[in-house]
Amino acid sequence: MNLSDSVTSLKYVSSSYSEKLDRLGIKSVKNLLTYFPRSYTDSSHIDDIYGALIKFKDGVEEFTIKAKVDEIKSIRLRGGNRTLQNGQVSDKSGSILIQFFNQPYLTKALKYKQEYLFKGKIKQKGNQFTFYPTVFEEVKEEEESIHLGRISPEYALTAGVTKKWFRNRVKQALDLLKDNEIDLKELDNIDSLVKTNTIVEYLNELHFPENEKTLAKAHDALALLEMADVHLKVKNRLSKEIKKYEKLDIAKASKDLKTILKQIPFELTEDQNQVVSNLVEQLQDKKLINCLIQGDVGSGKTIVSFILAYIFAKQGIQAAILVPTTVLARQHFDNAKKLFSFDKDIIVDMASTENKKAEKSNLLIGTTAIIHRNEHLIDNLGLIVVDEQHRFGVTQREFLLNNLKQKKTPHYIDMTATPIPRSITEVFFSDIDVFSIKSKPKDRKRIKSYLVPSNKRKDGYRWIKDKILSEGNQAFWVCPLIDNSEAITSKSVKEIYTDLKKNLPDLKIEYLHGKMKKQEKEAIMKQFSENKFHILVSTTVIEVGVDVPNATIMVIENGERFGLAQLHQIRGRVGRGSDQSYCFVFTDDLPEAGSEKEASDRLHYFVSEHNGLKIAEFDLQSRGPGEVYGTKQSGIPNLKLAKLTDLGLIKKSKSLAEKAYNSGITEISLFN
Repeated sequence: MNLSDSVTSLKYVSSSYSEKLDRLGIKSVKNLLTYFPRSYTDSSHIDDIYGALIKFKDGVEEFTIKAKVDEIKSIRLRGGNRTLQNGQVSDKSGSILIQFFNQPYLTKALKYKQEYLFKGKIKQKGNQFTFYPTVFEEVKEEEESIHLGRISPEYALTAGVTKKWFRNRVKQALDLLKDNEIDLKELDNIDSLVKTNTIVEYLNELHFPENEKTLAKAHDALALLEMADVHLKVKNRLSKEIKKYEKLDIAKASKDLKTILKQIPFELTEDQNQVVSNLVEQLQDKKLINCLIQGDVGSGKTIVSFILAYIFAKQGIQAAILVPTTVLARQHFDNAKKLFSFDKDIIVDMASTENKKAEKSNLLIGTTAIIHRNEHLIDNLGLIVVDEQHRFGVTQREFLLNNLKQKKTPHYIDMTATPIPRSITEVFFSDIDVFSIKSKPKDRKRIKSYLVPSNKRKDGYRWIKDKILSEGNQAFWVCPLIDNSEAITSKSVKEIYTDLKKNLPDLKIEYLHGKMKKQEKEAIMKQFSENKFHILVSTTVIEVGVDVPNATIMVIENGERFGLAQLHQIRGRVGRGSDQSYCFVFTDDLPEAGSEKEASDRLHYFVSEHNGLKIAEFDLQSRGPGEVYGTKQSGIPNLKLAKLTDLGLIKKSKSLAEKAYNSGITEISLFN
């Protein structure tokens, strides 16, 4: 049997079972064997009947015993089709009555004088003790048990697939693969953890462990291989890009940097200066820029991109700054026009899907429509800056570069305000430069954040109204929904807009959401920026990049509906000026139990912490990468064993991947 064989090649996997397995994503033998247990049940301690009765008297209820069947018969109960199966089992220490309900087939399934493992509870009525097995398994001399008397796997299954049937199929596949190689033999000679066992042996231990120690060893070995495979994929993708690269000469980068630094009307922070200097040094050394710039909202990443774009545009080499929304593109465009007003040689164009008549220019600012519409591009695009890269996904870079009709690979900068934990950068950005802008402009104050329960809502309204009217500032009011939903109990933009108009009649209020036309959104944002109204009720369309320094209050409805990294970004829409800013997270009362308690803990952590990286680490630990980043959007794989929070594993797997890559191994097929 080979890993690539269809799961239908296994015994007892009919077409109907194949359809059920397909719901679990299992089509091949490999899919089956890498569908790992979600937990384990330990029934390895086996009591004899006498010992079980002694323990029962001491308060223990559930036992696993090994005994022979002396008798089993079925009795029909009065009033209906209910049946009772009575019997007796025995071992060398004694005997005990057993009883089942509505399982008449057991009179044939349980064989006389055959030994079985039984797991269940003992109950006492008067002087009578009765054993009620919930599961049993026949003991065969030449075969190890699968379901009882050992550590047994528990899987997340679908309707119509029992755990006993599924375990049997996994065991069958492992037995048939025992004498086959899983094309990883080369790795056995690379790492001591891997070389002690074959991959099949590790798979067998992970599904049917002998003990907790061998289970842990198998898990660690296969998790190491899984993470190494992720590193290999990243390395292969980057190596392909490097092979396509032809150098693009930026001869006067340092001189142009001095020019723009003299002209811009503010002083860069220490972090901004460091990042700009590093990138210009790479240009001077004729090195390809391939980097990620991360920094909290308001830390000044955009000006760094403008400075680099200026250096390229000044030398007649086109630069493109891509953002996720047209609202943000318009804002960047307006800011760039002001910033570059001292140099008329720099041409700035706003290019988007609607703006088809934009002339070709040295500096383009827009959405990814710039790349889709090649008429905007000249043949020497030298720099691509992708702002808020987490919105595009990791495949966006490859698409952008492959869609260009030029031989030279442009320099590439990703920017994000989404704090990325160190473990994530170690894996997915391991072969590119990662720069962090931690400091903010000197006049910025820490945003004061508060969690507001539902019984304090009216007090919050009054405080916000008084603050706006007395100081002339403005407020964002963010909701998770546009309209009310029967399926989701959350505040909507239209509901809150109506509520605020009623409760705050002295204030001017408008609303904004992603389904509105581009012209409407831009008009409303322009009015808000010009302080034409007090409160903007919105969805998270304002999450990315919107800059209104006069807005000092952020209200977030149903904070439990957002991830912490997203809350941190939303909070960053205020605090853009020198005035003190505030963030209020309105939430329904959360019970202190279960998932609701976890949500409450996360929100309490959020309002107490302002370090974006710490918030990201906490979010990753508590929710996992799938929920934090959205695996489809981010390109982060659904890891089965490895954890992106395990830095030790990441470093070890990176070393293993390097050795594997140098040995000519491009992927670990077990995880593909």
